[in-house]
Formats: sequence, C-alpha cells, structure tokens
Amino acid sequence: TLKINPNYAGNWEGQKPHVETVIIRKVISETQNTQLSTGEIDVLESITGGDEVTSALKVMNDNPKGYASVHYDRAGYGKIEFECDFGPCMFPEVRQAVAYCLDRADFANTFTGGYGSLVNGPYSVNFGAYIAQEEELEAALKSYAVSVAQAKAVLIAGGWTYNSKGENLGANWTAGSGVDQVRYKKLAANEYGVNDVNKEYKAVSVSTIGGVEYKTVKVGDDYYMPLAINWGCSENNSVSDLLTTKLQQSNNVKDAGMAISKTEMPFTNLLGEIYREASYGFDGTPKYGMLNLATGWNSGLYDYSYNWIGNDSDLYDDFFDYSSNKLSDPYDAAFQWDNDANKYLSYAEAVAKSNGKLGMNYISFAMVYSVKAGDVTEFNKWFKAYIIRWNELLPDIPLYSNIYYDVFNRNILNYKTSPFFGAAEAILYCACADAQ
Repeated sequence: TLKINPNYAGNWEGQKPHVETVIIRKVISETQNTQLSTGEIDVLESITGGDEVTSALKVMNDNPKGYASVHYDRAGYGKIEFECDFGPCMFPEVRQAVAYCLDRADFANTFTGGYGSLVNGPYSVNFGAYIAQEEELEAALKSYAVSVAQAKAVLIAGGWTYNSKGENLGANWTAGSGVDQVRYKKLAANEYGVNDVNKEYKAVSVSTIGGVEYKTVKVGDDYYMPLAINWGCSENNSVSDLLTTKLQQSNNVKDAGMAISKTEMPFTNLLGEIYREASYGFDGTPKYGMLNLATGWNSGLYDYSYNWIGNDSDLYDDFFDYSSNKLSDPYDAAFQWDNDANKYLSYAEAVAKSNGKLGMNYISFAMVYSVKAGDVTEFNKWFKAYIIRWNELLPDIPLYSNIYYDVFNRNILNYKTSPFFGAAEAILYCACADAQ
C-alpha cells in the first residue's frame, strides 16, 4: 500500500500524484477478470495472448460505462537467437534458410491469438527513428516469407552442396539416406569456428532427428560439416512447443536439406550456453547454435555499441555479456571503428570512405558516438543502415511482438500507458472521478 508523500518533489516534469492511496495486488490469470469486474482491482495491465485479452475485454464490453482500455505494441519480441561463431549457424545463409522455412506470420498469429504483429529487425514500431522512415525501411527489409525454394537457393549460394563423402553435388543436391539426409559444407581454414569446434561438431540430441548421428567428417585434409543445427530451448515453454511443430518437425526443414536437433534445459542453463558461463552449467564447449528467448526495450534508448565486436578484437572474449550472438561482420574487418581515421565520420562520409560497406560494429558505434545530441536526421540515417544490415545478416529471427492491453475502471481519469510508460509512471497523472 502506497500513500502520497507530501515531500515528493514530482517527476522530471514536476508532476505530483493526485490519487491518495495506491494498492498493488498480486493477481493470477484464473481470477484476475473477476477481481476487475467486482472492483477488487481497478487496473489490469499488460494483458496479452488471445484468450486472456478476449476475456479481459469482455469485462469492458459487458460494462462499457464502467471500464475502458488502452493498447499498444510491445517494445520487443520473442525470437530465435543464433550463436554466430561456430556450427552451421555461423553462416548467414543457414540463418536465412531457417527463416525461410518458418511461416512467421502464421506463428505470430497462432501464438498471440491474433493480438500480435511481426517486425523484420531489431526495432519497436514505437521508435521515432522507425516511424520517421517506416515506408523506406519496410521497402528495404527482407520479410523472409516462407519459401523452401529460397531456403535451398541461399544454401546453394553458401556452399552447402556436398554429401558426407566430400562429393560436390552442386545445385543438383538431393537428400540421400542415413547421414546424407542433410547437406554438408566444405570448411575453409578460417571456418573451423571458435577453438576449432567445427572439426568435432555433431548433433547433440539424435533422438529428436530420427536417431541419425550427424557429425563433421574428414575426407583427406578437408572437413565437411553437416547441416544439423543444435537447438537449445527452455523447459515447459509454449514458444518452444510451437517451434517444434511449425519448424523443427516441419517438412520445410527436411526438404531444404537440414535437420534441427532439439534439447530442452532449465532456463539458467540456456543462459549459460549464451554467456558461456560455467556457474550457469556451461561445460566449456559450445554446442547450441540456435536458442529461443525474448528481447525488448524498457526505454527509447537505443545503444548497441559493443554488441558486435569482431573475434579479431582483444575485447571479444570480454563482451559475451553484451554480444550474445557473437557475430563478426566481415565488413568490419575492412573498415574498422578502431581505426582512428574512421571514427566520428558523418554517415555520408562513412559510406563514401567504406564504398558503402559498413559493418554492424562500425554502425552500432557510430550511431551512438558520431551523432551530435539532438541531430535526429543524422541518427535516423545510422538507425536505418543498422536495421538493414542486421536484417541481411540475421543474427536473430523475430517471431512475434505482442499487443498489450490495459483494462481499467473509468473512475480513474487520464490513464494513459505505452511500451515505455507503464502504470507506475501513468498513475502520477491520474485522478479519481469520485474525488473531484
């Protein structure tokens, strides 16, 4: 129970509260609508999912004079995350092929019950930088609409045209039997992955892929890695369950020439794989190139500097807490932010000097450190470049963005929320009608 503090000076605008008492109650989905309709609670916030939204809105629709609602797109999304420094997922063509094998629109609609949407990059539709150039961005971004033909095309372009005997079948690759049900790639010396793990790469949970033991094979002096992706997911997770049926077990994956091995684990262990943290259960050897979880923004602040430091940097091993994808953009090797002559250029200058090839690390630093405070136009240029490059390299696959609903008693005046302005902030601006 919170009471007005007469000594409170107000928020950043000097706004002070008008509601004398605020009681925060714990609610559970099974009883929250009854609590709302009986007046035990006055605000039910951040409701999402088809069934819960529908039932909460029924309270309002049954008594439109007593209740109202606001809704907004979540500033974040559920996602597939790729580890980009080993295994098949270190190659952008594989990440793109996975995206082409999943009907994201169907997935989002099914999971959110129709109360959701899709994004094609690491942004919220509520960001000013997105709103200002929405049409240009969406025209430039790939939606990765489901297409097995496109999945095959990018895999062929990426060199996934071999069988386990080291024979290059080219565009005529077709699935064989046993270990040749998937494609293989001949690895160059610079493609052995972090600590050369790709030389010993293998599918982990063979029981989830028909019992086939896919593993890297050596033919002569060359290594050939199978297109068998190890997927780690948390236990008792509805997103994982839906991904199992709509992706891992789909004919699209099989027809494209890949397999996805599924391993369930406690969420702490999943984080251990991402951060490679022994105290979270990581055993020292990267295994899972694909994981699913979520990401989001609690404010409009957009800073991804240090997220894309290349593996040629002395800082690389120190930044797993930031760079969970561990992606090294090849453009950054040729045009480096660490080169003092390249720092603090305007967007136009950087494009000209790099011949239009700006990498993720450079763009993410420039977006923060090359833009003068208040120069929205310049920031938007970097933002757009960042989103487009990210969309091409695809370190994540956005799966769904929820639409959140707040249903509240009409006795509360001026209740307005957004993804960056929740009930705790909004209540300062509210009053009670029966107290006027």
